[in-house]
Amino acid sequence: MSGTPAEPAPRVLVVGGGFTGCLTALRLASAGVEVHLVEAQPQLGGVLRDEEAVGRHWQRGCQYADADAAWRPLLDEQVLAQLEDVPHSMGSLTVDDGDMLLAKDLAVPTLRGALPTGVRDAGSDAVGQGELWAHTLASRFAEYGAWAPRLAAFAARTGFEPGMLSERAAFGLQMSRVAAADVSPQAVLAARSDSVWADTHLAVSRAARGLPMARALVPGVGWSAFFDALHQQLIVRGVSVSLGRAVRVSAADGRLTVTAPGDSEARQREAVVVWAANPVPLYTTWARAQSASSLPRLDNLAMHAVHVHADVTAWQGPVPHYVQCFAPDSPLLRVYVYQHGGRLQACLECVGPLDAAAVVRVAQEAARGCTTMGHGPPAGGLGFSPQAAVALRLHHLQSAADVTRLAHFEAQLSAPGPQRIVPGGWLSYARDDKLRDIVRGLGLHGVACT
Repeated sequence: MSGTPAEPAPRVLVVGGGFTGCLTALRLASAGVEVHLVEAQPQLGGVLRDEEAVGRHWQRGCQYADADAAWRPLLDEQVLAQLEDVPHSMGSLTVDDGDMLLAKDLAVPTLRGALPTGVRDAGSDAVGQGELWAHTLASRFAEYGAWAPRLAAFAARTGFEPGMLSERAAFGLQMSRVAAADVSPQAVLAARSDSVWADTHLAVSRAARGLPMARALVPGVGWSAFFDALHQQLIVRGVSVSLGRAVRVSAADGRLTVTAPGDSEARQREAVVVWAANPVPLYTTWARAQSASSLPRLDNLAMHAVHVHADVTAWQGPVPHYVQCFAPDSPLLRVYVYQHGGRLQACLECVGPLDAAAVVRVAQEAARGCTTMGHGPPAGGLGFSPQAAVALRLHHLQSAADVTRLAHFEAQLSAPGPQRIVPGGWLSYARDDKLRDIVRGLGLHGVACT
């Protein structure tokens, strides 16, 4: 029996060696696709890789993976052995009119007052998803009525006006929902069952809903060791990995071409490109080839943050534990307590810059708040002893205009051209969603990796 030979799968270039890029390359290689992964840094890991300071490794805040992730079967035993499936506890400290309000299994603002009334109840099903994304934080906060000024004050700690940021930034700021301190969980659940608005805007703890504590995958010896093991698996699976070398992006006749180190442009035109890195360099090259009026530059808002890494003493709460902090006049944003190399450590995430006195202050604030939550000895004594402070540009918070521009850019990339470029899930927040978006985009270009 004769037939036409199947056309070989196109070669895929994955740009970016972070979590999304590595998992994309692994998934493609597992499906028999030829993959070349390029990372500009000398090691894989991206924003997840541990920070090194004072001769030790420290985790970059609350970084974990979904315990139920669909990609887990892709990992071999050596890589999976780096991850621990643990209960992921969280909480929030909200300073409201000088009083500290606590929510032990929520990471959202907790505010006093009656449930907001008189707000629109059209819900997300009445507005297109793309249009919702273009709304600003200020427009979302306005829907909370009397709570709006306090939410705006919390958001202002990032250094940006809420009116600049897209509603999508609510997720990064942990403000996608709000807990009502003066209303019983049962009343909130009842309101959420009757109202699309309440279901979208109000938070109820997992415990109040009768759900078990969320589970998460965290690396017991750190993310750096995890990515080193994953690097070896990629090589075994046949992925070509280039480290410390950036790709070259060029534009001609209004179209983009991405060339990997060592590749000729003619060879690279045959590949499908997955851009799993920061989209700004790709977008910038594209924008320069267009008229400024049709495709302006991205705002690319980034928060200048400081990670204060600390040793922890006398901790009595669960580990790992994540606390979101909402205090309009404090630089402290997040507290993450974790085990690393046999030590109990913490990452205190703050708005920067900080001087030495401010570093001590945020450590004291973190200890006081966590003790109040019951994680320290009854007489106090919980300590966060600062060991290092690392300044960085941490979060790229998208403005409302950025969301619209990136959506337009994605649509332009799907047009016919000399090279097929798949967005790396830029408009998705969760890592699983990013990978799902990439797989869908590859399928549109004839690359099956399911």
